[in-house]
Amino acid sequence: MVRREIQREGELSMRMVVLLTGPPGAGKSTLARKSGLRVYDRDDPEWLSERQFATALRKLAADQAACAVVIRSAATCSVRRRAAELVEATHTFLVMAPRDDLVRRIRECGRDPKRDEAGLKSWLASFESADGVREFPGWPAVFGEGKRHSFTESALRRFGKDHRPEDLRAVSRPFRDLADTLLAQVPDSPELTAGLRELIESEDCAGRATVANKGRTDHVHRCILERRPRARTQDVRADPRRTRPCDVRR
Repeated sequence: MVRREIQREGELSMRMVVLLTGPPGAGKSTLARKSGLRVYDRDDPEWLSERQFATALRKLAADQAACAVVIRSAATCSVRRRAAELVEATHTFLVMAPRDDLVRRIRECGRDPKRDEAGLKSWLASFESADGVREFPGWPAVFGEGKRHSFTESALRRFGKDHRPEDLRAVSRPFRDLADTLLAQVPDSPELTAGLRELIESEDCAGRATVANKGRTDHVHRCILERRPRARTQDVRADPRRTRPCDVRR
C-alpha cells in the first residue's frame, strides 16, 4: 500500500484520504483502484445501504492512520465540502471527461444506461466549480514521489488554497490548472522554480487587474497583503522606479 507522511498537530502520522468527485462515467472507480489504497465506493455490493456507508466513512475520518480513496459524485460546492469534512479528506479532486466520453462509458459499463444517463444529465446541470476544485493530476503527483524542492512544495500549497474572493476564482483557475500540469510532468529544477514563481506573479497581477477594473480597492489590497508583508508593499510604493503592484517580487 502506498502511503505518504503528513504532519498533523505536531505529530507525525501516516494518513492519506483522497476524495474523488465527478459525474457518472468519469472513471473514478478505475482511477481509485489504481492507487493501491482502500477504496470506499457506494456502488460496491458490500454497502447495503447509504446509512451503512456513511457509518464506515465516519470511522474512516476517525482513523489517524487511514490510507483510502472515497468516491462521491458531489456536483455542488456545498456537497463537496460536506463530503470532505465527513471523511476528514487530505485531498479533494474532480475527475472529468468530455460529455461524449461520459455517455460512451456509461453505455459500455453494462449497468443501467438509462438511469445513469439521467444521473449524468442531472449532475452536469447542477455542477459548480466556484470552490476551485482541482482536477485529478494523477497518482504520482498526489503521492509526491520523491522529495521536492522547498519552493515547489510551497507552490503546491499556494495553488491549493481557495482564499481568494469568489469572483476571483474563475480568473485564478487557469493558472492553477497550468501549475498542476507543470508539477505533475516537469521534474524539479531551477527552471521549474523560476516558472512557478512567474506563474504566481502572473496570477497575482490578473487578480488585481480584475478587481481594479471593478473599482474594488479593498480586494486589491487584500490580494497584495495575503501574498507578501505590508512593509514590503510599502517599500515598493515608495520607490518611484517601481509603481505597478505586479512588479512586486517575493
